[in-house]
Amino acid sequence: MKDIKIAVGGYYATALNLSGGKSEQLADLYRVTTEQTRYDYEFLRPLIADVYGVHCRNAWQYRIRPLYLEELIADLEARFLNDKEKELIVKLATKDFWLNEIAKVLPQIKTSERHHLKRLLEKRELPEKCKYLPVYLPYKDWLKRFLLPEDLGRRSSGGRIHNECRSPVLVMRWAASILQKDEAICKLLIKLKRALQVYPIKVESVEELPFEAYVYDISVEGNENFLTTQGIFVHNSRAGAQVPFSSLNIGTETSEPARRVVRNLLLAYEAGLGKGENPIFPNIIFRVKKGINLDPGDPNYDLFQLAIRVASKRLNPTFSFMDSSFNSQYGSQVSYMGCRTRVIANRRGPEVTDCRGNLSFTTINLPRVAIKAERNLDDFYRRLSGVMDLATRQLYHRYTVQAKLKVKDMPFIMGQKLYLDSDGLKPDDPIEEAIKHGTLSVGFIGLAETLTALTGRNHGEDEESQALGQEIVAFMRSIIDEACERYNLNYTLLATPAEGLSGRFVQLDCKEFGLIPGVTTKEYYTNSFHIPVDQPISAYDKIKLEGPYHKYCNAGHISYVEMASPPVHNPEAVEAIIRHMRECDMGYGGINFPVDFCTNCNLLSVINEDTCPRCGSSDISRVRRITGYLSTTDRFNDSKLSELRDRVTHM
Repeated sequence: MKDIKIAVGGYYATALNLSGGKSEQLADLYRVTTEQTRYDYEFLRPLIADVYGVHCRNAWQYRIRPLYLEELIADLEARFLNDKEKELIVKLATKDFWLNEIAKVLPQIKTSERHHLKRLLEKRELPEKCKYLPVYLPYKDWLKRFLLPEDLGRRSSGGRIHNECRSPVLVMRWAASILQKDEAICKLLIKLKRALQVYPIKVESVEELPFEAYVYDISVEGNENFLTTQGIFVHNSRAGAQVPFSSLNIGTETSEPARRVVRNLLLAYEAGLGKGENPIFPNIIFRVKKGINLDPGDPNYDLFQLAIRVASKRLNPTFSFMDSSFNSQYGSQVSYMGCRTRVIANRRGPEVTDCRGNLSFTTINLPRVAIKAERNLDDFYRRLSGVMDLATRQLYHRYTVQAKLKVKDMPFIMGQKLYLDSDGLKPDDPIEEAIKHGTLSVGFIGLAETLTALTGRNHGEDEESQALGQEIVAFMRSIIDEACERYNLNYTLLATPAEGLSGRFVQLDCKEFGLIPGVTTKEYYTNSFHIPVDQPISAYDKIKLEGPYHKYCNAGHISYVEMASPPVHNPEAVEAIIRHMRECDMGYGGINFPVDFCTNCNLLSVINEDTCPRCGSSDISRVRRITGYLSTTDRFNDSKLSELRDRVTHM
């Protein structure tokens, strides 16, 4: 069967190959009445103008037709750098390269200029010009190829480059401009080729069809698009969460085929994406268990060591501990979601993670309860009990609403029989028989600020506050366990990550109660039961203090320690941290450090400046752990960016 090309408004395109009878159903797409509108390729105009500028004959005028796109593609393919050229120009953009070149020619210089250049080298400075340096390329001629002006668009800084230029400063500026323009050319080329695959479709009517059991994912970058077997195109945009959130729990399967899969998965993660970028998804969680992978002689000990090595470079995998007091009863099969979610106990069926999930969760603003109590512990517990009761009742109400939904309302997870006990349900059946296995979670945020409001000191500063913190979280867990009995449902307590909520709660409290030192003076509340991110504390002590809270938070938990840089040369330290987490009865933990990647020259390093030290590009991808999973910092909200700036290292 030939490829089916589908798009809406000329923006998105993809291809789908299907076999068997489905192809006949999809053939209906060819009978759709189509009409190319003047806006089909409108989104390409500014992209073309950005690359071509005044050299573009119709970036802002006339209609963009497929023939014109073909002309542009042919032109751009003749302009972009090949690998050998790019390697040289990356060198020419680097200060260290020119310092080395000057050092090479220094012995040949017999005039007084030698003394001047030597002094500059000692200070790691470059001369404005040096007639002894070689000329590597016809610099001025290359400007025409890359559609750049002779002054490189920097008239105020002076200096026009020519073919025989021997100014390392000018050549570095030239090389950086060439690299930036080459990147823009390559990006435009990809977009133009994708646009040519589009069959624009003008939608004239939408007909509601009967329940369709099969949905085929034809996702394209940045969107979640689906095509039913009847040829119905569906776009499901999840603003702010376009990448599928997936987690893999590995490490305890000991068969040789399973071991090969895990080994190659870890090696692929270590190698990184295409040019070495740090992977974001899937999350990888390595299960640690004595007798399987913890000690030398265990069948998967080599995989544990490999997981440590990969985590030391890539932040993932994180580590879950099957021998903890609350996980050990389930053997080696407890699974965590990368963020922290944990689903295992089940009052209504088998205690497994597979085919189950969290249905809903509601987070309590714990610091607000403490602020209102005005350091009166009896009043605090009374208020907390009332809020917890409200949250459990609210979750039950949501459950009753969800339980009335029918299988046909959820064609993927229920229609595809993915949820536990959904295999016996028909399209018009309510889904309660399946979702009774799910969990309903009450979460909390800001234990550190809560303790400060109640005692004046958080649990990282005072032993009595630490004891009170454990007492508070244990009290919350007892109410959750009572709700399990009352409703006969799987209520659990969650150590909420609260990506957006951490900032929203503190804004509301600051507006109502004003600035309270150590409570409302930051732009965020601290993640769940964590020690404040800006508090100086050793990794050993942080793990020891946070460990006791994991057993209470049966809906999910995580702890991590911060490092200044990737510990690639010190995996022993990482292993010591992981073993200490296990000894402190943690369920799930990881290590944090900066991972920066220049998308222009592929430098993987800790880049503390705004631009790449190798090529000068500002296109730097900065990967950090936002809560439990990884993200680039450009996706962090304001409160999380503030928290990121405040984080201190623990070793």
